[in-house]
Amino acid sequence: MSSFARAFASQTSKRKDSSKREREISTVENPFDAPTYNIPQKPVTFTEGASYSLVILAGLGIAAAAAYGVFSELIFSPKEYKVFGMALKRVQNDSQVSVRIGSPVTGYGQDSRNRAARQRIPHRIWTDEDGVEHVEVNFFVRGPHGYKCLKTKKKSNGSLHI
Repeated sequence: MSSFARAFASQTSKRKDSSKREREISTVENPFDAPTYNIPQKPVTFTEGASYSLVILAGLGIAAAAAYGVFSELIFSPKEYKVFGMALKRVQNDSQVSVRIGSPVTGYGQDSRNRAARQRIPHRIWTDEDGVEHVEVNFFVRGPHGYKCLKTKKKSNGSLHI
């Protein structure tokens, strides 16, 4: 009988141990679910939403201004560059210039070793009393026999003076 009592006692202790394990296993939560379900949802106030909207609109405004600056410089060529191009073409086709400074003739903005300064063309734009717009451009032309500084004026009615 003592062996029967021992066997019965060992079976009940196994049941208690297994029920504790089941409880422990069942009470363990998935660690990945806990953070997503326990975040309290706080309602967004009107001022907070409006401030986010203003920040987004300011960012879009800055992006639009940058895009306009890029397109105006690259696609829409300014008046001084158009005048420079017309005057340089006229100088390159002039036989007196090719005799004096040689051929080929190249043009650039300022006489400097700095590339950015050479690409910058000094200019002045003004409107006279009659409402005619004038564009004045100063640039250098260089050939194999020397260089010269040219001053060009163009009126909005189409006349070009070098």
